[in-house]
Amino acid sequence: MKENLKSVKRYTAGLHIATGNHPLGPAIIDWWTAKQEKDNHKAAAKAQKTYERDTELLGKVRAICQVNKPPHLWNMNELKIMVMWYMREGDAALPTKKDLLIVRYEEAKEHSECSLPVPPAAAKNDGGDSSSEEDNDTEAM
Repeated sequence: MKENLKSVKRYTAGLHIATGNHPLGPAIIDWWTAKQEKDNHKAAAKAQKTYERDTELLGKVRAICQVNKPPHLWNMNELKIMVMWYMREGDAALPTKKDLLIVRYEEAKEHSECSLPVPPAAAKNDGGDSSSEEDNDTEAM
């Protein structure tokens, strides 16, 4: 039963008793607070990791765009980077053949607007609306 507690969002007295814990009071409040802090820390770490990955990918995308080659002249790594930049949650896996990657890039480029990665702390502080010099840099892409 204690394994099931990891997935609950609300900890009720019934769940508390079902796990074999009988005392209620400050001990349970401390436990629940520690659990919430742990969950928040995990979410913040995941957001930070995503931000770092997206920032690294953005640097690679800018480097590819500066070369100014058409997509059919890109190598496989460059194509994968560009497709991953436009890739969103729920998209199919990356194709493995160059022709299919080019088609996927063209399709994704047409229907997708990519925004700059927003640092996790900034997203919480100002609602995710960032206005910086980097916004002006990507308008040329």
